[in-house]
Amino acid sequence: MKRFEAEVLKNQSRQYAIQQQIVETENRINFLVGRFPQHVDRSAQSVVTLVPPGQEAHEYEPTPKQMAGIENADVLLYLKGFESGVDDAAAALPGSVRKVDVSAGLRHGDDPHVWLDPQLMKAMTTRVAGGCA
Repeated sequence: MKRFEAEVLKNQSRQYAIQQQIVETENRINFLVGRFPQHVDRSAQSVVTLVPPGQEAHEYEPTPKQMAGIENADVLLYLKGFESGVDDAAAALPGSVRKVDVSAGLRHGDDPHVWLDPQLMKAMTTRVAGGCA
């Protein structure tokens, strides 16, 4: 029984750590768009990251299970030209899924790494917010 209680406490601790990371990230985003930190309303909707941690984004290909999930999504936020597998997935999605290329028109030449420029990242953050509205 003690081991179970320890696992529950450990998972609660992880949950609080994740919630803290979310708030810190929101504060960074607010800073980038020039706003004071503010509360972000939550909903039961989920956010799914397609590329698993540690996997090379340039070589990512969505699994059939992920494609089925994407087809039921409200919105797909992506960087066109950065992850060819996601580009292909976006092209195959039904019209009911809103597709938002958060880097459209922001690139300097052929370099897709737009988030390295703070001003471009600010513009991308605004597009993410608009795409999720």
